[in-house]
Amino acid sequence: NKPVFVIDDDSLSLTNYPVPRAPLVTRFVAKIAQRSYLINELNRFRLWIRDAADRSESRDSSQAMPEVNPETPFPTSDAEVITARLVSEIVSSARAVGSRPLVVITENQGRRGRKLGAYLRSRGTPIVNLDDWLDLDKYSRLHLPSDNHWNAEGHSVVAKAIIDKMVAEGLLETGYCR
Repeated sequence: NKPVFVIDDDSLSLTNYPVPRAPLVTRFVAKIAQRSYLINELNRFRLWIRDAADRSESRDSSQAMPEVNPETPFPTSDAEVITARLVSEIVSSARAVGSRPLVVITENQGRRGRKLGAYLRSRGTPIVNLDDWLDLDKYSRLHLPSDNHWNAEGHSVVAKAIIDKMVAEGLLETGYCR
């Protein structure tokens, strides 16, 4: 069984969903694909192409992040409703104990990430959208060669983005981190 969040009568609940085991051949091919340098590079390139327009629009930090189309509100799909509810629950729980949360939206989220970010900002939650911070020209140099995890330089860029936002939001003192 796989845990799945569902919305019943306007409340968020967790249930188990039966998941059939994939055939041995499918599992074998998936395992090989996960470990293949070439397949990972092709997938990374596919993601880069998919979101290149979104990233290049928001690359210049002097410009405001492009707003989402107000005619396509967030959340619209069941998955977006559940994501919004989960993040709202986490933010509410953090605030209830006196914390001031910061939500980090990982790279390659494109329009979905901007919609989620705009939704959270409209509710007073500070966000860092990594699509705005990762330099398109250096994008492939920020990841390990065999997969989509950040390398040391990628971690440094992401840490700087988070620290800068925390300082800007008053969540961290200016001289606290080097």
